[in-house]
Amino acid sequence: MVFSAEKLTSDMQKHLGRSGFRLKTRSLGLQLTPLTILIWIIPFLGASFPAWADDQRPREITPFPADNADKSSWQDLFNGRDLTGWEIVERYEYSSHGKVFVTNGCLYLEAGQPGTAVRWKKEFPRINYELVVEAKKTGGNDFFCGLTFPVKDKFLTLIVGGWGGSVVGLSLIDGEPASENETCRWVSFELDRWYQIRLRVTETSIKVWLDDEQLVSFDPRGRRLSLRWESEPCAPLGLATWKTSAAYRCIRFRLLDSEEISACEQ
Repeated sequence: MVFSAEKLTSDMQKHLGRSGFRLKTRSLGLQLTPLTILIWIIPFLGASFPAWADDQRPREITPFPADNADKSSWQDLFNGRDLTGWEIVERYEYSSHGKVFVTNGCLYLEAGQPGTAVRWKKEFPRINYELVVEAKKTGGNDFFCGLTFPVKDKFLTLIVGGWGGSVVGLSLIDGEPASENETCRWVSFELDRWYQIRLRVTETSIKVWLDDEQLVSFDPRGRRLSLRWESEPCAPLGLATWKTSAAYRCIRFRLLDSEEISACEQ
């Protein structure tokens, strides 16, 4: 990859400007050789990488919380090369979907009018499982991850970044969407930043973590679980965006063992 001296100098001026400095090469009579430029620019490289550069870095999944550190039975749902196992949702609010493609080890869903979604076509457990997906918003102002998932013979959708870009919660509970039931949380999301979304589902508990913070702990027993009509084509397992573009990677799941299931019941 080739970088021009003019562009590197411009980037340095922007970063230095934020710190109250200015790079005045002409007045100082500096000769910006490639080596000089490299020495100056190294401290700022981490902040100036474009979004696509992040996709080139090793696809290491963020460490799980300590109670999960010794688990190794994860199964990948996304191979990082193509849509094997997945299909593009074409029904209802996804009939005017955005472009769906795979590049640099990531699955991209561009903004639809209003939605874009993919659905897992193969077998998936209905209960006693844990699912992890890394996701980032690349554009738009609504949810960048609508994760539809099974709870025995019912379904829910985990909304991440909905209702203007900040709501996290489960939808629908007793007919109420994520923004209006007790699972609603408000989170400030950054553009082009990867977030790890972790979901654990048993008969007595549905838990959600964002990175290493638990946001939701919900007991589904005795509650009415359902989907909004536009999410129905995503069942049993699907990923969706709403007037928003997003990227996904490291989509994987595992079955919970008996000790973990028992712990959830206590």
